[in-house]
Amino acid sequence: LQRQQDDFAILEWPTNNEGIDSKYVFWSLKHGKKEVSGVSGFFPPFTRRVVLAMSRFPAPASVTWLRRIYPLKYLIIHGDLFFKPEHRELAASWVKQTPAGMEIVNTFGATTVYRFLPTPEPLTDWRRTFSSALARNQSTAAFTLEAPADTPATIRVLFNGRHLTTIRHPGGRQQYRVPLKGPYPEADRCVFQLVQEQAGQPSLLVSDFQLVR
Repeated sequence: LQRQQDDFAILEWPTNNEGIDSKYVFWSLKHGKKEVSGVSGFFPPFTRRVVLAMSRFPAPASVTWLRRIYPLKYLIIHGDLFFKPEHRELAASWVKQTPAGMEIVNTFGATTVYRFLPTPEPLTDWRRTFSSALARNQSTAAFTLEAPADTPATIRVLFNGRHLTTIRHPGGRQQYRVPLKGPYPEADRCVFQLVQEQAGQPSLLVSDFQLVR
């Protein structure tokens, strides 16, 4: 992790235990990457949603929800940190059924590292969630929309529930940049969402999302 130059986040599992989460925070001082979980003295609502998603892993809906966390790149499963034998066995079984949209990039001991593949996603219920600090520092959303040629579509762009702009996509493949205007939430995370207005049309594909300055 330390050798990788990209600025990304990791999710380590199991979590929601002060002793284990303290290990992750301590390790992050060495590798320097963002941690989805942490130690804060309380149990934030977003952490509850992460725990719920991981309780359903590797179901497709779980992977879809986790993929929405930006800039999450790796899911690291520490099999030896589970307290119950049945949970350790369950984590070991995941290696044999790598979810669609993910790949195993490393294993060491009882630890398995999964990477979220940067594959295009259907626009249906597409969104990304990220911290307000990140939104302030990198306040423009960049992404690519792709549809069959000569298939125009109208897409509403929402940020924290507010309408930012409307995109008239002519069809084909095209890149877009949308400034993210504040205010930003102080206690919760930001949510960036794309909504296709026309019902009954083929869903567009979204790819290459990132926040830029």
